[in-house]
Amino acid sequence: MRLRPSLFLLLLCSLPFSARSVQAADASPCGAEVRHQFDFWIGDWSVTEHGKAAGTNRIDRLLDGCALLENWVGAGGGRGHSLNFYDPRRALWQQTWVDATGGSLNLTGQFSD
Repeated sequence: MRLRPSLFLLLLCSLPFSARSVQAADASPCGAEVRHQFDFWIGDWSVTEHGKAAGTNRIDRLLDGCALLENWVGAGGGRGHSLNFYDPRRALWQQTWVDATGGSLNLTGQFSD
């Protein structure tokens, strides 16, 4: 069976539109309120300990709100990063931390107060 050129063109043009329509319906997979409990943390921070500079921290939103990236620089030169996200299957927040010395830490918990 041969498609007429005009019918073929119509089908071809409708494919990207259909794909976009599906994407639009799923455009906010991480839009649930629980996934934004730590949005207050987003931004640039000057961190002090007992009144003295301890370092700086920059928190960025990633992947359309599905994760937060922490970028730490300590006053003594230490550096580290963490990836933070809400895991709906376990109903927990997950943080995976890695620093420039090769140290790592995995934390899970819930937002409270």
